[in-house]
Amino acid sequence: MSTTVLFDAGWQLRREPDGDAAARQTDAASDVPDAPGPWTAVDLPHDAMIHEPRSAATATTSGAGWFPGGTYRYRKSLHVPDDLGDDRLSLVFEGVYKNSTVLLDGVRVGGCRGGYTEFEVDLGSPDPGTQAVIEVLVDNSRQPSTRWYSGSGIYRHVWLRRTGPVRLTRGGTSLPVVCLEHSPTGTSATATARIEIDNPHAAAVTVTAVLTDDSGEAARGSVSTNGGVVELPLRVAAAHPWSDADPHLYELTVTLTGANEAGDDVVLDAATTRTGLRTIEVDANRGLLVNGRPTALRGACIHHDSGILGAVTFADAERRRVRILKKQGFNAIRSAHNPASRDLLAACDELGLYVMDELWDMWFQAKNPHDDASHFEQSWAGDAEALVRKDRLHPCVIMYSIGNEVGESATPRGIRTARRIVSRLHRLDPTRPTTAGINLMINLMTARGRDLVADNNAAGQRRKQDEERARGESGGPKRQSVFGSTAYNLLVSRMGSLMSRAAATRAADRASAGVLDALDVAGYNYAASRYRKDAVLHPGRVIVGSETMPHEIVRNWRLVEELDHVIGDFMWTGWDYLGEVGIGLWTYGEEPGGFDKPYPYVTAGVGAIDITGHPDGSMALARTVWTRAKNPEIAVRPLDRAGRRVHKAAWRGTDAVPSWVWPEVAAGTRAQVEVYSYAPQVELFVGDHSLGTRPAGVAHGCVAHFTVPYGPEDLTAVARVGDREVGRATLPAQRGAPRLRVRADRGRLHAGGQDLAFLELEAVDERGNVAMIGGTPVSVEVSGAGRLAALGSADPRPASSYDETTTPLYRGRALAIVRAGAEPGTVQVGVRAGELGEQRLTLVVEPAGR
Repeated sequence: MSTTVLFDAGWQLRREPDGDAAARQTDAASDVPDAPGPWTAVDLPHDAMIHEPRSAATATTSGAGWFPGGTYRYRKSLHVPDDLGDDRLSLVFEGVYKNSTVLLDGVRVGGCRGGYTEFEVDLGSPDPGTQAVIEVLVDNSRQPSTRWYSGSGIYRHVWLRRTGPVRLTRGGTSLPVVCLEHSPTGTSATATARIEIDNPHAAAVTVTAVLTDDSGEAARGSVSTNGGVVELPLRVAAAHPWSDADPHLYELTVTLTGANEAGDDVVLDAATTRTGLRTIEVDANRGLLVNGRPTALRGACIHHDSGILGAVTFADAERRRVRILKKQGFNAIRSAHNPASRDLLAACDELGLYVMDELWDMWFQAKNPHDDASHFEQSWAGDAEALVRKDRLHPCVIMYSIGNEVGESATPRGIRTARRIVSRLHRLDPTRPTTAGINLMINLMTARGRDLVADNNAAGQRRKQDEERARGESGGPKRQSVFGSTAYNLLVSRMGSLMSRAAATRAADRASAGVLDALDVAGYNYAASRYRKDAVLHPGRVIVGSETMPHEIVRNWRLVEELDHVIGDFMWTGWDYLGEVGIGLWTYGEEPGGFDKPYPYVTAGVGAIDITGHPDGSMALARTVWTRAKNPEIAVRPLDRAGRRVHKAAWRGTDAVPSWVWPEVAAGTRAQVEVYSYAPQVELFVGDHSLGTRPAGVAHGCVAHFTVPYGPEDLTAVARVGDREVGRATLPAQRGAPRLRVRADRGRLHAGGQDLAFLELEAVDERGNVAMIGGTPVSVEVSGAGRLAALGSADPRPASSYDETTTPLYRGRALAIVRAGAEPGTVQVGVRAGELGEQRLTLVVEPAGR
């Protein structure tokens, strides 16, 4: 019988010399060795880039947060089973960044050029009872290779698969729901289990599919065949549909049986997968229908990295992120701009978030010199199939996105490309609509003969030449001029509101109509100005705001509510990320302004939720708009920057944070207070003293602004409709001196190296409110059955790496992540923060599988 086991533990890693002299020149500051480095023990998932020293001279530049690229070799010994017989072994890689080569005993057996594509490598039938050596060579040395922080290495899981000659095809099972029937007595469902079988010799086999949940068996089907594909109708009499509001999951178990050499009936293969029953429809007159009910998408664009952990994917990290996103009010995510991990999709299934799963950031026109455009034509069909095979049984995935801001989609070749991709996705999965994030302004420029990439290359070359001249004058190192994400995004950021105005023109419509009409759902990046008019110009078109400015949520969400053909809004971004440094970061005084922030800045600074999971005023505004909450919310512009000139950024409407505890700020400092309210008026009190009423509500962007002297009394906002109070909220002032508080999101983990505990390290006053202090070093010691996986904060320009055991608090917070070890036991954690005090806690690591 076939088996699939996790193959993450017990690897070794070493740094390799980069592939050639040209590659080495692209990353002069990374101290690439002339000979291989020493072997070190690692467990997967592993991101080699996050452990590299950052430098202002690295060729990745600000796009990847000033982390260098590199070349790495992973190896692991594999004991070939003594009873392998005619069975075959393969390795399934969920993600390797990038240009990977897999070797078995020194012989190449597979690999993948792309960094986000799941792939399988057949190891064949090595000699039973022997020790084979698996090696994975990863080459991310040629930079820049992407527009954001990518990570390097085997950053997602690896699985060892053992199969017989007849087996279930990996990712070959789907369960589309044909219909849901609602009646006064309940809901019934009719689904079809479509199952692919690798059956090279047309053996006689029986396929059985069983659907179960906590109530027991819900449906069963079985058929005998000697073919490669079967379809089993499954009737669920008392169906429990999956949705974001009610994410009910079933288990689908598919069993393949047949005769062995002795003629006995045996199980040849079996697989159990969690899935859900739901239907998806899109219609210009009814919008998005999930299980027949209208649904509007409150969306967050997110990148793939895990914050201070780097690019690695862990189930616990993804579950934590999804839990926080949902708590803040989102019901959907867009995986910008690459396929979501299996762990992320599993968390969205479990907790209830819809997913727009996106394939690429570029097609055949490069956005960086060493991105995937060079092999797009050879790879796109396989990438699309890998996406579908990964997503088929995940009910959370409701749309496939075929690209992001691909200007070539305004050309005949690009339109043909879009149609080919959509056609292939429809053949692979006819149940999910397709979309793409189309920037109509970029398409307009392309249609007018402006080569966006060439323009940006020229701008990037000029900027780098200026930097090189400056370094040359000071005797610093020189390096090649390269084009990264900065020039591309700089053009967009300078346009600001012009993007929306340009998108509204007839010329932009003509330039984009071909690609938008090829999609099931037209994705508009920064083009809400078209929503109303396209109901008339393109009456059958369904639109989603695939990328929008967070501070435009008031206008955008009103359009989503009013226009049936507009099905949702995805803000850039819901969660902050590494790389593209500073595109949304506000700076002050002598701090560097402008779009492109220098070293040591590391985050984009654009998320409504920061990289450690804490929301700001942008998030409060969005919640207010989505829910029309009666109670207002209060946030304060950073008081430690009060009185300094502010340098704003295009992708952020406010940098206010929900705190009135600033111990390092003098009383009387003028504070800019923002109150978010759907009510038309807001009155603000400092203690018992009223500062008067200010307008809020939709007509004023749902924000009321006040200037308040900072002091020891609470802030209270009262939302009013006329003279009637409809809600209130209080932002508490400081009480007592700050002290250290340590909170773990869990006290028990499982052995095996995959479980994580997230520890919030906070400076709090006596009422438990986080004190906005910075610079205080906090140290973490971990011993026992676990280790410190990462330590850091949301500081956009950190003074320490995420590998260190000490980090400064940033606005009263830091985050420590503890990774369970291979064996059960206890983990002792000690945290010290100077005058704030110290704390110790114990985590229990239970045996795996409990």
